[in-house]
Amino acid sequence: MPGGGGRWMRRRRRGSHPSGESRRRRSGAAAERERSPRHTQRRPPPMTLRLTEIHPGTVHLPIALLPAALAMDALGVATGSRGMVQAGRLLVGAAFGSALLAGATGALAQGAAKVEEGEPRALLTTHRTLNLALTVMLAGMAAHRAGHRWPGGGYFAAGLAALGAMGYSAYLGGRMSYEHGIGVAKAGGLRETAEIGRDGAGTVLAAAARAVERALRESVREVARGSLLPALLPGERAARASRAARLGRARA
Repeated sequence: MPGGGGRWMRRRRRGSHPSGESRRRRSGAAAERERSPRHTQRRPPPMTLRLTEIHPGTVHLPIALLPAALAMDALGVATGSRGMVQAGRLLVGAAFGSALLAGATGALAQGAAKVEEGEPRALLTTHRTLNLALTVMLAGMAAHRAGHRWPGGGYFAAGLAALGAMGYSAYLGGRMSYEHGIGVAKAGGLRETAEIGRDGAGTVLAAAARAVERALRESVREVARGSLLPALLPGERAARASRAARLGRARA
């Protein structure tokens, strides 16, 4: 019995270890699984950024900073806290600086986007005019706060007016993108298709220069026509529609 039991245990130990051929089959199956599409690690596509996509990322700065500045100033006046009014002074200065950045990227987006005549152009023109006016207002508010330790009633009135104009301008920007596809690639709303992260620096800079030059030329031409707020004024809307109709007939 002891001898038989020992032979049985040896056979069991030998059977518990896979043979060389079995090991090769298993390693081959593992390699096949790793080569299969399910196990293949795919690299994510590189992150790219179109010229029209920079502006939407910068406009949130003044939209957030201006209400924060007004809130800190209001709380500081209500509580007599010098720290809060100091924070409001710094925040309104930051709001003005961020408005300059948003305006610069807006010019870049305007020149890189394809904008049809009629309502799309009217929305863009009104959006641009309101944002320029807002930047001037923020410059005045920042200058006032730089020279005064405590904000006055005129400062708060200007801030509330700026908030209202900012909200309406943001609404126009949303309509431009979601209703008319301005700056949206799949809607055919691009004139410049260069992308940061995909194209070389020279290509992107050349496209940006063309876009800014185009935006400035269009803006000067529209100001010379007296077209400032066509989405708000009926007379300007009618003139826009007439020009769009003439342009359509000429193309036909």
